[in-house]
Amino acid sequence: MRTQQLNWHIITGEYPPQIGGVAAYTEQFALALAERGWPVHVWWPNHSENGSGGSTADAVQVHRLDGGFSPAGLAALGAGLNRFRRPRHLLVQYVSNALGMRGCNLFFCLWLLVRRYWYGDDVRVMFHEPYFYFARQSLRRNVLALITRLMAALLLLASRVAYISIPAWQDLLRPYCWWRRPPMVWLPIPATIPHQHDPQTVAALRRACTGGDPGKRVVGHFGSYFTLITPALAAVLDELLIRRPDVQVKLLGSGGERFAGEFLGSHPEWQGRLSAVGRLSPPEVSLHLQSCDLLIQPYPDGASSRRTSMMAGLANGVASVTTAGSFTEPIWWQSGAPPLDAAGNIAAITAVACELLSDNRRRQQAAEQGRLFYEQNFDLSRSLTTVLSAPD
Repeated sequence: MRTQQLNWHIITGEYPPQIGGVAAYTEQFALALAERGWPVHVWWPNHSENGSGGSTADAVQVHRLDGGFSPAGLAALGAGLNRFRRPRHLLVQYVSNALGMRGCNLFFCLWLLVRRYWYGDDVRVMFHEPYFYFARQSLRRNVLALITRLMAALLLLASRVAYISIPAWQDLLRPYCWWRRPPMVWLPIPATIPHQHDPQTVAALRRACTGGDPGKRVVGHFGSYFTLITPALAAVLDELLIRRPDVQVKLLGSGGERFAGEFLGSHPEWQGRLSAVGRLSPPEVSLHLQSCDLLIQPYPDGASSRRTSMMAGLANGVASVTTAGSFTEPIWWQSGAPPLDAAGNIAAITAVACELLSDNRRRQQAAEQGRLFYEQNFDLSRSLTTVLSAPD
């Protein structure tokens, strides 16, 4: 039973005004907990000169740690936590490179062990990523891969419950349950771009992209334009622009302008048919997404519940074409929404996109099915229910 003394303490390496998926997700989760009546405290490194604390809501108190997650910063964090009466729920948003020390912060993992077994805190770790991967790369990177595996083992030992952003992480983390095996619970990442209802602005954005021509179609992409994604994206867009003279392409997200410059440098014939809008606020992104007829969202490891760029399109009711891969959860196949094709199959992705662009009814149906699929499986309320009913 909840008591007045119970507080949630979210420990994260990223939080607004920082920009990024983990920062946006953490703020969203903290605010949702607060809206349900729980006192929430967020602890994160002080990357700003604007003071040492603040709040994003009446019940969300933000504490900035001047020492970050260094030994001195952890001592200050521990002293801050000890001011609160037990039970203390500690929810760690784990991304190794956000903890400082170039992603090798073993001090943080050992500190969590002390919090769990000496202070009796209810420690839970949300694994956004499991660890860094071994590969044919520099020795330093392979040492990082080794150390982050040790960090994962220590975090699993410290966790009463381990949350994972996609089910695939369970198979990767199980071999590192060296001393104990905590429950591993899937906690999908919800959309960090909430739907904004403003049909007039959406219509104006669409007119600006099409020049007011009702016969034109707007195809968008939302993401960060990482090098693992851009080759497939460029290939699909090039083929789509060849096959569909009525298509205008809109690029959303950080890195879109750089990608547009590189793409048009290689394909100057598409000048005037592809544009990038640059970095926008979440409400602005929502409106631009809704101005698109279709989104093209290829991922080399497949669509999954950690892809917030994919979630944004689904949550905003935009028909999307994406890819399946090794990390794609079975529910994507079972639902049939959105349409899936194998990663790297450029011809198949382009064919599905052309079919949807030619069939207004089918495209609208895909948009509605995608939105319902999101609400049933990935909505933030489902994650909150999962966390608040954590297994013993």
